[in-house]
Amino acid sequence: MKDNICLIVVYRDHVNLLFPRGADLNDPRGLLEGTGKAMRHVKMFTVADVGRPGVRALVSQAKKRPGLGKPATPLRKVTTTLKGKQAGAPAAHSARPRLF
Repeated sequence: MKDNICLIVVYRDHVNLLFPRGADLNDPRGLLEGTGKAMRHVKMFTVADVGRPGVRALVSQAKKRPGLGKPATPLRKVTTTLKGKQAGAPAAHSARPRLF
């Protein structure tokens, strides 16, 4: 986690832009959510949310934070894991529009 600038977490009805040390970031626009000791996130419900004022500033701050290291060995492979739907589970419907 010490080498992460931010993470993208995809949910059914939104995407979170997660900052592992987001509690340390300056957030004058109040975009960051969360109550953990270190982690904070920005919820995005539409593609337009990516362009909200302040999002790029948060990513830029996270990129410049002290102590950000580079992995000793560069990553050569990305692993993606998907969870399948449980059999017989009803689909949950959200009032928010689907992004995908």
